[in-house]
Amino acid sequence: MCQSTQIWLTPVVVAGIFSLAGVWLGSYLNQNNSYKLANKQRILELRNRSYAKLMGLKLPLVQAVQTNSEAKILCEYYDTRFHINADKADLDEAKKQNERALSLIKEISNLRREVSETLGDIKISFPPSTELDQAIEAVYRSSALAVPEMRQKIKSIEALEEWREKNFATLEQIVRAEYYQKIDALLTILFNQTKAHT
Repeated sequence: MCQSTQIWLTPVVVAGIFSLAGVWLGSYLNQNNSYKLANKQRILELRNRSYAKLMGLKLPLVQAVQTNSEAKILCEYYDTRFHINADKADLDEAKKQNERALSLIKEISNLRREVSETLGDIKISFPPSTELDQAIEAVYRSSALAVPEMRQKIKSIEALEEWREKNFATLEQIVRAEYYQKIDALLTILFNQTKAHT
């Protein structure tokens, strides 16, 4: 009698152990898959959000940088013109343009901070590649027009007008090359990667 009970209990115990192991393994795999799906969803959301944010930041950043540089050019233009023909209206306009340039510094800093944060989100959420890294670095290092002080360097209104026109043309080129083209190149890479991984 004891021997038959022992034989009968052994398959029951083994079956129970396998059942418990199956339940535990199933629960573990289910939890692991849930975590992977949630993480994948979080990464996709971060990709979409960072792409949309960069797209939304492009125009305000470009406009702020361009307006700031234009104000610097005009400040130097009117200040130099004042020193050529001593018209107080030119000095007043130079001060006005200087204030306009200064008033944009905080906005530009905030926009650059937002762009930098967005670039960080892009870096951690998109698959790494040399092309992506170079595009991110290019946007991060975008520069603005340096406007040197021109007082005492230009002696005639004609030369001053020429200087102003040349600097406005240079500004257009810089804005196009340093901001529009670099940001558009990065957005194209992100768009292509998003399409390839959906």
